[in-house]
Amino acid sequence: MAQNRQDAADRCAANMEALGVRLPQPKVSAEEVLAKIPYLGDRSICKMDKDMANAYADAIAGMEQAKYSKNYDAGWNDYKYPLYVALADPAGDGMPILITTYLDKRSGIHSNDECINEKYGYPDEITFWEYRNGTAQEVKIKEPDYTNGFGFMNGTAAYRSIDFFHDAGHLRTGKYYTISNGQIELKRTIDVYDISGYEEADGSYSAYGEVPPGVSYDVTDRDALISDGWIGESYDIIDGKSWSWVLIFDNGKKVTHSVSNASHDNITGFKETKELVHCSDIEYHINIDTTDSTNAISALRSYASAVGRPVYSYNDVTTVLSADQMDQIAKLLAKELKGEIGEVYRLSDDLLYIVLYVDGEVSGCATVKQTLTDGKAGFRLVSATEDAAPESDLQAQVQEDQTQSNITLDYSDAGSDKSAYLTDALNNIDGTAVNDAAKGEIAAYVETAVSEASVTDVKCRKNAAVLTDKTIQESLTQAEREKAALDKALDGVELNKSLTIVLRVVCTNLTEGQPVQVTFEPSMLEAMADAQAVQVILGDGQHSVTISAEALTALCQTHGKLTVLLQRTEDGAYTITLLDDQDQVIPKTGEALTFTLPAESPNATVLASYEGGSDNWGGQYDSINGAIEFMTPYSGTYEVMENQVDINDLADCDEETAEAIRFMVSRGYFDLTDGSFDPDGTLNRYAFAQALVKMFFALDRSLTTSFSDVPADSEYYPYVASGEQDAIIEGFQDGTFRGENDVLVEQVIALCSRTLADKKGYTYPENPVDYLKFVDADEISDWALETTALAVRESLIEGTGVLGPQDPISRGDAARMLYRLFMLLYEPPAAEITVVDTSSDVPVLPIALGVAAVAAVGAGAVIWKTKKPPANRKPN
Repeated sequence: MAQNRQDAADRCAANMEALGVRLPQPKVSAEEVLAKIPYLGDRSICKMDKDMANAYADAIAGMEQAKYSKNYDAGWNDYKYPLYVALADPAGDGMPILITTYLDKRSGIHSNDECINEKYGYPDEITFWEYRNGTAQEVKIKEPDYTNGFGFMNGTAAYRSIDFFHDAGHLRTGKYYTISNGQIELKRTIDVYDISGYEEADGSYSAYGEVPPGVSYDVTDRDALISDGWIGESYDIIDGKSWSWVLIFDNGKKVTHSVSNASHDNITGFKETKELVHCSDIEYHINIDTTDSTNAISALRSYASAVGRPVYSYNDVTTVLSADQMDQIAKLLAKELKGEIGEVYRLSDDLLYIVLYVDGEVSGCATVKQTLTDGKAGFRLVSATEDAAPESDLQAQVQEDQTQSNITLDYSDAGSDKSAYLTDALNNIDGTAVNDAAKGEIAAYVETAVSEASVTDVKCRKNAAVLTDKTIQESLTQAEREKAALDKALDGVELNKSLTIVLRVVCTNLTEGQPVQVTFEPSMLEAMADAQAVQVILGDGQHSVTISAEALTALCQTHGKLTVLLQRTEDGAYTITLLDDQDQVIPKTGEALTFTLPAESPNATVLASYEGGSDNWGGQYDSINGAIEFMTPYSGTYEVMENQVDINDLADCDEETAEAIRFMVSRGYFDLTDGSFDPDGTLNRYAFAQALVKMFFALDRSLTTSFSDVPADSEYYPYVASGEQDAIIEGFQDGTFRGENDVLVEQVIALCSRTLADKKGYTYPENPVDYLKFVDADEISDWALETTALAVRESLIEGTGVLGPQDPISRGDAARMLYRLFMLLYEPPAAEITVVDTSSDVPVLPIALGVAAVAAVGAGAVIWKTKKPPANRKPN
């Protein structure tokens, strides 16, 4: 058996050699090197082979031989600077960079006891070594004396170095160097002059220190310094006689004499991320805590990318592919590219990215997809280029692959046998398994087919329909029969959400121009069994009312039964009246119902007038049937109108984000300020509460909030009160809401994911880590792992790159995520339904079906005359 495997491997290598594509040499262990040198990264994926290990060992040996000595004054002995080294894997690809430096552990010895104990010190010179073309090639970053750490300065990766002079003068100079692609440049110098003195017994002044260059005053001439504005009258007094002041210069320009602002880091905005620290238990090595060195690693990664080696955060799976798989890939790539396969990165479960080399240089890159056609596994070429793609392009490929279904389902081509069509589609799937996007498409297909099969007529008398258990039982029986056949076709495919079964009832025998009345009897409830809702089609493709089983249960318990009266007004609006079992008007129910009304374009929204006020109510546009779907618990007047908005600061947004912002603003879910949205600004809790309450159609302006810090006259008060009432939002333990606080990325993600789970039956991934391919995945809170994984799986967010879970979310990112959530909550129809009027020769008309429109044949009559709303009418 072993000989057979070896023969197969030899044949594979020979085939690839003939095709111009060579396998990499087998990688060997370098444990003897890794055991001695600290490693910044994941050792488990390290691919250091003997050639790399020898190259780095040679570099270290050369540095050891070049150790230099320095003769210190004041009786110090000649001192050899020890060499410190570390390995860093900033790309996360298993190909480490070597870092070397000489460390002066005695610097600062006069003031720092830890330096006397030789625990800490400052690097004199840092060198980055990268393994390329069989050797360790170096790029030096020269530091003038004592480097004091990695960090950010004004958002740019930087080093900070500080010269300490502990003799007279107390001068401190901070020098800040920005780092980009392995180059370092002095950007800022902060000089801090600490001048101290005291009053002699005879009233004269004694002082030590020095003033900046160009200042001619003697340091003892305090009055002259005060009169010329170098220091203030209220200088610091110590013990009544001693005094001191601080002069600070930023790039040579005087900044302040305030001691409280003496920190040069405060002036530059330098934020330290991690010092280079020497640990006494690891002699001759740099040890950096990798949990706090993200920015340093990012700087190293930028350098690695700049010198031409592609660096990706994806795992290289070259060594785990079988000989047969490598053979297939080699033959596939030989049609487009030439070279040696260097790395194979797994972008997703079935998407691979391959980098080829010729003489150590990148010769081509390709994306291939694993497929399964008629039961046979293979690969197909997705793309091929000569240059390596940036990581952002790979992330885009992954996102596109995740959001594209690997199954082909066209409901309009399914015919009458929906289960047979599904079986055929699953047998010809493009991939090794049904992907997450396909599972979503399958769920919509099944829900649509079941709803279509459930269509049942109910005959109206004087435009009034009464739904009872008999109507529902007939509809449910037809739905269950279809679902059983589709379950068999799925053959064990586990979907990512529980199916929503909506039974369809078509009202017949309607009279044109008259109000339509639908009564939901309590007897329906038991008959509904596992169905989640009932939708009643009111005459044509643009009018319907849907009630969920949960809402029906609550409303019947409260009101005995529920009657809905829908009537069109002379000006084209609609009145919706909710009645109890005594035919008394219910101004507001405890549960919302779903309605569809005619709409002309995606810019349509609903203006709701109820309880003496009006609001832009929003809604989901149905392009197939020319309707808009919305939810409401109120009796009131509802007018559909155009609300195209002009937003003046979307030029820098990508197309999807711009579309999402326009959608969310036109529906009233987000507000503008002077025509601007501010996509890069942060989202506070007030604006977040407003968006959620309006998206969930939960606004109730009569409510009050218990939060102590929300002013009654705040424009956000009703949204906070409504959100608190419906448990959409939460406050803090001290009873405050803190509406001005920013909302964090992982908090928005969690809310969106929990909404999908609670309202639409989405399940959480069993292995969340499989979906968390972010560079900063370790920053996601433990409680947010499941919700973040669900958000990735359902494409609420992209699943690669930098997530920034602890960062405040921008308004643009929030709008895009909430827009995607809205589209999943209120799914646009996928097909149309046709109703045949059996009482006349009226042509077939489309009927809207809200959550998942279907195609079915029933009996009905056209009763609504479409009337366009005024072109200039917009919601307030």
